[in-house]
Amino acid sequence: MIFTIKLLVSLLFLVFTFTPVFSNKNKRRVLLEHGYYPAGSITSIGVEDGSHFGFLLGKNIARRQDFGKNEKEEGEGYGFSMFYLSSLSDFLQNFGNDFFRKFDDNIFIGARVDYWDLRIYWEDGGEKGYSDIIVFQPTAELGVQWDVFASFKCRFSVAGGIELNLIEDGRPVGQGPIGLVRFAFLNTWD
Repeated sequence: MIFTIKLLVSLLFLVFTFTPVFSNKNKRRVLLEHGYYPAGSITSIGVEDGSHFGFLLGKNIARRQDFGKNEKEEGEGYGFSMFYLSSLSDFLQNFGNDFFRKFDDNIFIGARVDYWDLRIYWEDGGEKGYSDIIVFQPTAELGVQWDVFASFKCRFSVAGGIELNLIEDGRPVGQGPIGLVRFAFLNTWD
């Protein structure tokens, strides 16, 4: 846990030091996001600059049941995410074809890296225990966002990637491919 706190403080320093460089002419957004995956859910709050770099702090509640390496795995923990989003039309125009101008700027693609410090309680064959794990979770996402009010947006996305247990203290627990559905509320300020 101490390692996670030190890493988090370092990343917060870097994000808030360099984010103004990216957003000197863009509006910042605060966002509240909730994501579901087959074995749990993630709730996060964060900031995003107008060029779509973002940082989130969140809680991950894992209810893996028998999806993991043991008969039952459940737990929770905290972590953070860093991401970059681009409108699909901007991304596709990089390939030099005007055909892609037809795509709506509200459709986006993105890449995200999550880091989680989780405690997973497991049961298997009458044995019980827990494992402390550090999870690295890179994903790619595709989604849509729309205006609700002048400074308020909603965002829906689907993502796929992999969940890797970098550090396991205790019995090995589940890892592997992951799919997520996310919904976010964004509020813009100058």
